[in-house]
Amino acid sequence: MFFDGTISHAQSKNADMEFRRQIARERENTKNLLIQRKPLQSKTGFPKPDSAPHRYPRDKPVSHSDISSAPLVDVVKLAASLQRFADDRDWQQFHSPKNLILALTGEVGELCEIFQWMSDADSLSSATDPEIGQAIKDELADVLMYLVRLSSVLGIDLNEAVTQKLASNDHKYPVDKARSTSKKYDRL
Repeated sequence: MFFDGTISHAQSKNADMEFRRQIARERENTKNLLIQRKPLQSKTGFPKPDSAPHRYPRDKPVSHSDISSAPLVDVVKLAASLQRFADDRDWQQFHSPKNLILALTGEVGELCEIFQWMSDADSLSSATDPEIGQAIKDELADVLMYLVRLSSVLGIDLNEAVTQKLASNDHKYPVDKARSTSKKYDRL
């Protein structure tokens, strides 16, 4: 078959959806392989995750005592799985901070592409559509995995970084000045 370099919008969309399905199948296969393996023991000294993640209701304010009493981010198991995944494939050589940042940026772009041209209302309900919801989950997972891998390669404790940044934002955006405004902290 001769290919003249042009494809229709429908062909492009079909190819994109088939690519997404293939990636989802590969992820499922990888997940099954990782589940079958014995998890690595953490040598980082980070606390082990609780049996169930703690979730705060959106309508309940989070107090500073809640924030300081338990880790906000615990990615020890994920970081270990990603390290093992890279080691098994001899990919450590490709995981420089620069390469991981570029890959992370690409995945954020793919997440943005899903929402591009949606109305605000459509974007709020997008995860309820099975096909769109799965695509969103896949891209969020990619973003998270590259972010965790990057922090691991750089030796950055994400819990410490998030805790410090929340404290900084709390100081920069006091409730009495920042409530119901989108102004940046230096304009409050």
